[in-house]
Amino acid sequence: MKIDSVGVSKLLSKYNNQNEKKNNLRQTESASKKDSFNISKDAQELQKAKAKIDDMSKSRQEKVAKLKQDVQQGNYDVVAGEEIAEKMLNQAGINKLV
Repeated sequence: MKIDSVGVSKLLSKYNNQNEKKNNLRQTESASKKDSFNISKDAQELQKAKAKIDDMSKSRQEKVAKLKQDVQQGNYDVVAGEEIAEKMLNQAGINKLV
């Protein structure tokens, strides 16, 4: 088998053409692909639950701030607090300590 310069140049030409076609195909494929993501239903429910907890936490903070303010200003009714504590102790089966 004899390989001359014409045969080698034809072979290289075909090889280069084939590589160019592969590169063009890869570029076309990569250009058509786009990144995307989907949030699962479980993750969406978790986000909703977290939002509700955050809302509850805010309202709880507001209640605590109001109680602190009432205590500092002397407006907090301690008798009501003592009655609640007494009822809680009675439900737990503990006798009145005082």
